[in-house]
Amino acid sequence: MKKISKIILIISIFLAAAGSYASGEDLELKAESAILIDGSTGQVLYSKDEDKSMYPASTTKIMTLILALEHSDLNEKVTVDSKTPFEVEGSHIALEPGEVLTMEQLLNALMLESANDAALVIAKHISGSVEEFGALMTSKAKEIGASNTVFVNPNGLPDANHVTTAHDLALIAKYGMENSQFRQFVSRTNSVIPPTNAKEEQRYLNNSNKLLYSGRMIDVNGKQVPIMYEGVTGIKTGYTDDAQHCLVASASRNGTEYISVVLKTDKQNLYVDTHKLLDYGFENFQEQKIASKGEIAENLSWNNRLLKGSVVEDVYCKLPANATARIEKNISLSPKLSTPIRPGDTIGEVVYSYDGKLLASSKIVSNESLEADKPASERSMFFVLLGTGALVTLILIRIIYVYRKRKKRRKSKASAKK
Repeated sequence: MKKISKIILIISIFLAAAGSYASGEDLELKAESAILIDGSTGQVLYSKDEDKSMYPASTTKIMTLILALEHSDLNEKVTVDSKTPFEVEGSHIALEPGEVLTMEQLLNALMLESANDAALVIAKHISGSVEEFGALMTSKAKEIGASNTVFVNPNGLPDANHVTTAHDLALIAKYGMENSQFRQFVSRTNSVIPPTNAKEEQRYLNNSNKLLYSGRMIDVNGKQVPIMYEGVTGIKTGYTDDAQHCLVASASRNGTEYISVVLKTDKQNLYVDTHKLLDYGFENFQEQKIASKGEIAENLSWNNRLLKGSVVEDVYCKLPANATARIEKNISLSPKLSTPIRPGDTIGEVVYSYDGKLLASSKIVSNESLEADKPASERSMFFVLLGTGALVTLILIRIIYVYRKRKKRRKSKASAKK
């Protein structure tokens, strides 16, 4: 295969907008690690040590919910094993050995009461063991793009090897929010488990995420506001002594949804930090079009040949509403590019970034045809034939020249004898 050359063109574009992304100090968050992303595109709008390895506590259960929805049916019956009720630590719903519940009931217990016993039962039901389920969780995280995450249990109880990052949790939450059933579980405020074969009384489940319902007032930047956040859509709280207070949250207004992650903060500032992050998104960003479908990308050099391509779709991203945002456009040709190339064939990708952060990307397609080069043997034969033809022509010209010259001499001699 021919050696492929890769090019990167960096072009600066200026759009009308004011300020820039907030730095780690601008929002004055108490959390040790935090992030705000666009819930639709994953674009990072704010970050504070977002790639630092952290303990996730019960925000781990976001992944447990994702896998349960993908590997089971909500109505299927699940039997509690004989060991889980006696192994569980922390929050639980007092499951009994041999108790039968539906997967939906267990998931409500998982996400509302943050029940660690429900998490263990779900893990064993799906994978056979906690260890196997942990491996499944980690594999799914990698698939989503959460490459700095390792899960070893389904509930987030302390383990030195059970770690993630704010950015990874945001990506996992974004993935989950693409599932309508997931959205229902993370936004539900309460539920009831009716009597079972092992329990005569009902169990009432209440969500610990106060963003969904609490009218208690908190101070956010000098203003008293209720904890309940306008447009809140979920997702999950968490706490252990090592992880401290954690919260993955989401909110949507006017068709725009943001996802925030706050890790290792105190109880008082858990919701304050989350308000600050979500407010920052809704108050400072607006969607802007940074490229149009069919926009031309010219003079793309490949194998000493020029290609002409174009953007395959309209490209939008969130940018500060009142700032001049500098966008870098990086175009790279596909490493598998080969001829022949036809109009519409994908030849590369354009990636847009701002202030070192990825904004969006789009495929680049060819606007023209480019035929395959002839094999070297064919090219060599062509030049051989061309050279041979030129030599034969020169010889013929020489023969004709000599013949005419001799003929002319004979005529001259004949005239002289007369």
